[in-house]
Amino acid sequence: MKRMTTLKVHERRITSLEGCVTDVKEILTSHSESIYRLERDNIANRLGISMILERLDLPLITEEQIDEVLDAR
Repeated sequence: MKRMTTLKVHERRITSLEGCVTDVKEILTSHSESIYRLERDNIANRLGISMILERLDLPLITEEQIDEVLDAR
């Protein structure tokens, strides 16, 4: 006959799971902040490059040029 799990064991498991959930929440928050920061930096870089190209009277890179590079990989 299988022995029933005690309340103490359940409490220990729940506490352990709560710790894991907290860790996952912290990781997701950190990841979301990193993605947001990368997105802001990317936008700043794109705007800066566009301004430089405009000032030098150079054309912007086209979607077709980007596709060619990606397709060549």
